[in-house]
Amino acid sequence: MRSQSPKVHSLHLYSGNCELADSQSKVHRAVNDVCYVLNTTFWNLGVFASSKGLMAGALLIYMSNGDVINCKAPSFVPTNFTYIDRLETTASYILLVEKDTVFEKMLSTRIFSLIHENIILVTGRGYPDIASRWILQRLHTEHRLAIYMLADADPCGIEIMLTYRHGSLTQAANGLQLTCPHLKWLGIHPSDLKHLRMPTEPLVLNDCRKIEFLLRREYVDTGVRQELNILKYCCRKAKLDNMSNNKFQMFVCDYVINKIKRQIVI
Repeated sequence: MRSQSPKVHSLHLYSGNCELADSQSKVHRAVNDVCYVLNTTFWNLGVFASSKGLMAGALLIYMSNGDVINCKAPSFVPTNFTYIDRLETTASYILLVEKDTVFEKMLSTRIFSLIHENIILVTGRGYPDIASRWILQRLHTEHRLAIYMLADADPCGIEIMLTYRHGSLTQAANGLQLTCPHLKWLGIHPSDLKHLRMPTEPLVLNDCRKIEFLLRREYVDTGVRQELNILKYCCRKAKLDNMSNNKFQMFVCDYVINKIKRQIVI
């Protein structure tokens, strides 16, 4: 593989070897197994997947080919993230949101004007890709930026938060390069739902199963475990997508900014 090209997209591995594997997921697992045996990473093997993460705010990304990505305008996280030469920022912290819909809502409420300080707004657009997790870890390591995460008050949102903090089961071999153990869970905490006037909906069977699955993970700390149990017993969940634009702006001012200032995080 490396003899053919120093860099290869994971999709190209599948399309070029259909006779060896009947699905892209099998190719992904095979590459992951090779990484585990060789004690290396996807990107050190020259394998990359499409980046879907978005960033906006006080960040300049300098690429090794001379390109500069100015995240003053919303920009995709570079797929070939190992080509990043350096990251330049004046941000005080990173605000990480679970979904692109919330990312867009944040921009429409003029989040940077509301906060009155330089920040970087990031989303992995759901379950985070490798590039988004890698650049967050690098920003935290090199610039000592705190990372505050805002996710839905549901099992999926909590699982995604834990993926950023502790990594994914399938990428365990990549260890510290993809984890942000100091990530601060800003909310929405299930314990906050009784105080927030926002639409809720009942948990479904898959939600209950995911809660039990997360509770069985040994690394889940006491605070997160308590919130999972609250979610389990109240049987209600809430999604930021369901909040109207007017209420969302109030939510940013009263909940997000206030909790960051008072450090009400888990």
